[in-house]
Amino acid sequence: MDSKTKHKLDLRSEFELHSLEEWKQAVIDSLKGADFDKVMRTKTYEGITLKPIYTREDLQGKPWLESTAGQAPYLRGSDADGFTQQSWTVAQRQDEPDAAELNSILLHELQRGLGAANIKINPDTLKAKGDNSDARGLRLDTLKDLSKALKDVELRAIPIMMLGNRSMILLQSMLYAWADETGMSLDKLTGAVACDPFLDQVPDYDTLYQMQKMSKKHSPQLRTILLDSYKYEAMGASATEELAYFISAAHNILKELIQRGAKIDDIAPSFVLKLSLGSNFFMEIAKIRAARMLWAELIKTYGGNEESQKIHIHAATSSFNKSRYDVWVNMLRTTTESFAGVVGMVDSMEVSAFDSTLKPADEFSARIARNQQLILDEESHFSKVIDPAGGCWYIESLVAELCDLSWKKMQAIETAGGFEKHVDSGKLYEELKELARRRIDMVNSRRDVKVGVNMFANPQDTLDLATAKTPAKKVAITESGVDLSELNASKDDVDKLFEALIKAWQQGATIQELAKALGLEIQLREYPRLRNVQEVEALRQTIEAMPQKPVIHLLNMGKVLDFKARADFSSAFFQMSGFELINPAGYESCEAAIQAAAESKAKAVCICSTDALYEELVPTLCQGLKKLEHAPIIILAGYPKDKVESYQEAGVDVFIHIRANAYETNKEILSKMGVEL
Repeated sequence: MDSKTKHKLDLRSEFELHSLEEWKQAVIDSLKGADFDKVMRTKTYEGITLKPIYTREDLQGKPWLESTAGQAPYLRGSDADGFTQQSWTVAQRQDEPDAAELNSILLHELQRGLGAANIKINPDTLKAKGDNSDARGLRLDTLKDLSKALKDVELRAIPIMMLGNRSMILLQSMLYAWADETGMSLDKLTGAVACDPFLDQVPDYDTLYQMQKMSKKHSPQLRTILLDSYKYEAMGASATEELAYFISAAHNILKELIQRGAKIDDIAPSFVLKLSLGSNFFMEIAKIRAARMLWAELIKTYGGNEESQKIHIHAATSSFNKSRYDVWVNMLRTTTESFAGVVGMVDSMEVSAFDSTLKPADEFSARIARNQQLILDEESHFSKVIDPAGGCWYIESLVAELCDLSWKKMQAIETAGGFEKHVDSGKLYEELKELARRRIDMVNSRRDVKVGVNMFANPQDTLDLATAKTPAKKVAITESGVDLSELNASKDDVDKLFEALIKAWQQGATIQELAKALGLEIQLREYPRLRNVQEVEALRQTIEAMPQKPVIHLLNMGKVLDFKARADFSSAFFQMSGFELINPAGYESCEAAIQAAAESKAKAVCICSTDALYEELVPTLCQGLKKLEHAPIIILAGYPKDKVESYQEAGVDVFIHIRANAYETNKEILSKMGVEL
């Protein structure tokens, strides 16, 4: 096409313009009588009904549409340059318990693209047990442990992240002591040593205030307040609950700190939000953008300036949707999730290893997880685009709906007494238990497809759960003998308190001694971590553990075209739970099928053919099968409504079909086989 022809090309004149109503009518005509709303609209766990198409009209009157990246309310990111000048931080979490080994891993990873020292702290750190622990996470008893872990790690160049509960005040002061010993200026420290007060049984706002006050004065680039909404998604929350709980918790914390004398523009920059990244690609992008907008709106109501309306978002790939079977599929899930994180413009991100549901990451799985982020940056070039989701009517509409739903839920929580009461009363747990049940049931019934688990399960895949390596550890923790009287006398003065803590660390005090001196009795809240495939996998694991797997014999009747579809459906249905199958080429007569069933001695048979052939086949097959010495359970693939009662009378024990709950049905079959669950 020459330049002259190209210049004259006008698509508007070449093609007739059609209205949205005309498009909808064309779709209705193609549905041949099916209901448009039922077929073309999709309900989500968030309480949103997705439309088949979105237009400019869906966003009329939204005041934030004219904002750009770097402008309030920052849904397009906090930086006007996006990632073009500085990419998001690759912040893979390190959970090796031994300090020296962790240091070796950190240095190795930093040479290969890691951008932060994101260190998980061992949950047993504050327990003065002395016995070895196989829990994952760095074990810190004294300042020497942190010095070992951070040896040759240049924290002037990379951020550090340690996220947890009220015990973070000890780790903050330990980090200050380490910086003093290494000659590092505290104002060079970046990242987060942050406390989520709702990880503790009783939120400790005084300790949180002390941490924030010291950081503001000495390490202003180090965030100290954690809003951890990841734990809610791990319990089954949708994007709506995750956002509502995050903004409610933030509101609660802000009120408490302001009552203690904090100023909004001083404390707002101290927050870091930890978000989950699930597999619903567009919804996750919208969730990240909605989180920024909700935060900006909340800070604005407190009178905060525009700089305070920015929030650092650290994202981590979901654990709720990960499987133990066919773990390679987890690699695809985390790819989608990390992609959403980048498009949503998160500030830092960690991607879980594909086999993290089975064992700690090894060199291979850690490299794959890290490189997923590097590929998005260096090969897919997402760091070259500012706000890649901007202007997408679908995503922008989801942002608006998520903000409305979560803000209304936050208001309802406040009306009922606030977030702390919402948690203490158990209401939060009730809400998430109900939602998790719905999500798990959708997997159990195969309406939510989980490849490798409830669909396309690999019969050869077996579960091999590895345990974490126990680190070399002294058997007993000895008393340091450090005089802590100065610490006890300094509790009410933040500056003196931290001076005393730093001195105690440098004299060799243990974390248990300091916790006791400060009265930090750690009682953590329980936030159960669920997976939506857990029941399906548990059933399959039960069957695999049996000395002899139960066998189901498919009675494929007629020609291939007669039985193929239902035989394939039945295979997937049963393999999901780990049954062993006999799947023959087909039987031309009932006598041949009955004889084969007798020879196989299978505990159950499944008849597969067409509804038309069933009328003749079912009574004959049932009669013959029931006469066998070891009469099998008779299953029918399909659910011919007008014949169900007569087929049951003929001898059919179980029906399997697309609307059946596969998990419950397979449990029923096992029960009929005499297996106790």
